Amino acid sequence: MCPLINQCCDVLVENLMEFARSGEACNVQR
Repeated sequence: MCPLINQCCDVLVENLMEFARSGEACNVQR
């Protein structure tokens, strides 16, 4: 269970980081 939870957390963090990067890019364009 722990490895699966860690993997899910890693995926969520990666998605959040990508979302943050895209959000920053949008803010810069504005």
